[in-house]
Amino acid sequence: MKLRLFEIQNKIDNLLHEVNLLRAEEWSIVQLLIPEKDRYEEPLEFNDTKRMIRWKYGTIRVGPKMYRLIKTLWKGKRHRATIEKIERTVWNVGNQKRCRKDLFVDRHTIFTLICRTQKELKKNGFPYEVVTGKNFSTQEIKGFRLVYAPRKKNN
Repeated sequence: MKLRLFEIQNKIDNLLHEVNLLRAEEWSIVQLLIPEKDRYEEPLEFNDTKRMIRWKYGTIRVGPKMYRLIKTLWKGKRHRATIEKIERTVWNVGNQKRCRKDLFVDRHTIFTLICRTQKELKKNGFPYEVVTGKNFSTQEIKGFRLVYAPRKKNN
């Protein structure tokens, strides 16, 4: 009996995923009809208990660090956050008294999370992309930001 319920839940999840992909495709078609200068950004809703992010044409459920990363970027000024702010909010560095080894997060760990987040968002038709913010003179990565970029279907 439990196995059958599990199969039904998997089918429901797959169908919801397909519906979300179709909604994202529909949204991208609508966006192609609207001139780029007239486009607006799509609002996001965050559900902290389920770690779900909802937008007009879909939802996505992500892991705790990925959720905190996206929420940090969304709530930042112009949807931006520095690497230090990401360390503080995603890994809680500097918020509590911790042992010496937990005073910083390795940059590679942050970049790995960013890369995984980009892939997960792209796979689910999320209307924003995570983009690096660099210092133009030194080309050093200073932080990241969310950029509105509705997904377009490749033909």
